[in-house]
Amino acid sequence: MTKFTLTKATILFLLSGILVACGNDKWEFDFEKGDHGEWTLPNLEPLSKTEFEQEIVGYGWKWIDTYEIEENGKLAQKPYWEDMIGGSPDQYYFAKDSVTRFFWADAIPADCYWTTAYTYEEKGNQVSTAHGETSLQLLKLEDSKLEAIEYLGQRGDGIKVYGYSIYQRMSDEELEKCRKSYPTNFEDVWD
Repeated sequence: MTKFTLTKATILFLLSGILVACGNDKWEFDFEKGDHGEWTLPNLEPLSKTEFEQEIVGYGWKWIDTYEIEENGKLAQKPYWEDMIGGSPDQYYFAKDSVTRFFWADAIPADCYWTTAYTYEEKGNQVSTAHGETSLQLLKLEDSKLEAIEYLGQRGDGIKVYGYSIYQRMSDEELEKCRKSYPTNFEDVWD
C-alpha cells in the first residue's frame, strides 16, 4: 500500500511539473523598450478606431491581474499589486472623449475617480491621456477580455514602470457599483 501511494505521489509530482512548465508559455512576449523608457509590443494586430469605439468606448473595465515588465523585458513572476502598499490597480470607463480611472489613493486616503481627455492612436493601439503620457497599449481584445501594456508609475530613481495587465468588461451593474464605490473626485482633493 505504501509503495502504491509513493509511486502515485511521484507520478503526480512529475505531472504537475510538466503542467507548470507548459503553462509558462502564455507569459512569453517580445517586449521592446522605446526611446523614452516605455515598453511596447511591436507588430500588433491593429485595432481600428472604429473597432475601439465599438468594443471599448461605453464600457467599464475591471482589473483582473498585472505583472510588471522587468528591465530584461520579461514579466515578473509575482503579480504586481500583490502585497503592494500605497496604491491599487485601476478600473476604467471609456467615454468617447474621456477616460475615467477608479483607484485607491493612499496619500489622501480615499477611493477616487479621475476623468481626463484621451486620444486613441491606431498605430500601436495606444491610448494617451491629455497629459501626453501613453497610459495603455492595447495588445488583445477577445471575449470581453482586454490585455494591455499599462503605465504604472515612476520609481524614485526616475525609472518608469510598466506592466502587462488584464481587464474584463464590466456589466452595467458592475459599472454602477464601481462608480458608487469610488465617490471622491481626485481633482477636488489633490493639490
